[in-house]
Amino acid sequence: MSWPAGRPGETARPVQGGCQNLGRSNANTSRAGRTRTAGDTARSGAHPHEELAAIGLKQRHLLINGILPSIEADNDPLAAAIHEREQTALKNIPATLTVLPRDTVELEPWAWIINTSVAAASVKSPLLRQRAANELSEINAVANQYADRYAVVPLLKDEPVGVERLRALVQTQT
Repeated sequence: MSWPAGRPGETARPVQGGCQNLGRSNANTSRAGRTRTAGDTARSGAHPHEELAAIGLKQRHLLINGILPSIEADNDPLAAAIHEREQTALKNIPATLTVLPRDTVELEPWAWIINTSVAAASVKSPLLRQRAANELSEINAVANQYADRYAVVPLLKDEPVGVERLRALVQTQT
């Protein structure tokens, strides 16, 4: 079986946390505050904004991190409920934060895991070999269209639960 080639230039994009200095060191220094869309967290984002305004810091920017993409909510009731809650929280951001320039960053999966893959297992049965061959197009789709990073976990006799089994799984895959 041939596995899909890895995608070139696969790197994680770190998201900076907290307030960070974005440049100059005078009274006009820019600061960026980051918050999630949970109601309490969004309200707590107003506190640093007010403190920074009180000391004369005028150039501020709000970054809302980890928004669930709306497409995820289309076919998943749990995702739909989370998305609805996030949208409600965004509509109810404290007034002191609504005046700031704002960017939002959608939640993005770090990696996909293709679990219990027959294609990654050593199978001898003609039926299972055919199923493994059919699986390769799905693995290729994940590798080339949907994920920057992915892992394929073979179908195993025993679940890889616990440190020793996980360690054995990793050692056989490298």
